[in-house]
Amino acid sequence: MVATPAWKVKKGEIVHCSRGVMLAGNIFEVLKNVSVVGNNVRQIGQLVAPWILVENVRVIGK
Repeated sequence: MVATPAWKVKKGEIVHCSRGVMLAGNIFEVLKNVSVVGNNVRQIGQLVAPWILVENVRVIGK
């Protein structure tokens, strides 16, 4: 699963922004770690989705 842009949040503050990162692992395991779903949505092409916060996920990227 590609996340772009992706933000690292530490103690409630955004500390880093990355582009072109991937979330490693099984999508169903990643979805189990969703802790917050925003009420604002964003449309990218045909996809309309809210912002989500995922905890304890492995990130692959530069």
